[in-house]
Amino acid sequence: MFQSLPFVKPEMTALEAPIAALALYSTEELEFSLMSPDEKRARRRERDRAAYARDPEKFRRLSRENRLKVGAAERHKEYSKAWALSNADRVKALRKASYEKDRRTNIEKAQSWKMRNPAKVLASQRSRATINRDKNRAARKAWEERNPTAALESFKRYRERNRAKIRARLTVSKQGREKRRVLWANQDAILAVYRQAEFMTRTTGRLHVVDHIIPLQGRTVSGLHVDTNLRVVEHHENARKHNAWESPGWQRPGDEAAPVAIPSQGSLF
Repeated sequence: MFQSLPFVKPEMTALEAPIAALALYSTEELEFSLMSPDEKRARRRERDRAAYARDPEKFRRLSRENRLKVGAAERHKEYSKAWALSNADRVKALRKASYEKDRRTNIEKAQSWKMRNPAKVLASQRSRATINRDKNRAARKAWEERNPTAALESFKRYRERNRAKIRARLTVSKQGREKRRVLWANQDAILAVYRQAEFMTRTTGRLHVVDHIIPLQGRTVSGLHVDTNLRVVEHHENARKHNAWESPGWQRPGDEAAPVAIPSQGSLF
């Protein structure tokens, strides 16, 4: 047990080692030197708390003096951040306990702060929306399927509140689409595709639209407004596809999901 102490020499016998230890260390110091790291930290905490209890004003004065030193605020901020990261579960539990202790007051404080800081609230919401984009989309889609009437009312309210924003977005989209038109396109063939969509709608009683196989404004690739890039599909299939390029055997690099089948081409036969 004593062989690990720095002053104990290899040639000392089992009797000489503890005698040498007692000569250099007090009983408390000897016990401390033999403790594990966790036990040492616990002993230091107990000692510090006892010292603070004996003279709290002294430690308050020292704390005020340290806070006035140059760079003290930055060092304290960095230390607090590092401690919170290394004790994330404890910080979360403490915050939750503090919140539940006076829940109603905390809710009122949060609502008051949001009213005073709308810009910060909006920035926080956008940041969380970016981080949890896929999760939010899945939750929104599930809610729309469970509440179709409420979803339509929600869309209607959004359009009424954001008419200017929607017009601006459509203007930008129209300008982008215009760039995808080319002079050498076969206009007669393009017109024939649109006439086929109208004919399919009248004949089947289901709405058919013209779809760009490779979207004009895709995230990864964009196509041209030419007859070879057009097809007639039912409206619901085109809405599901949105602006994605669905092609068998093709997917974005890093996307492990199975490729989606192409929507069926509208046909009477």
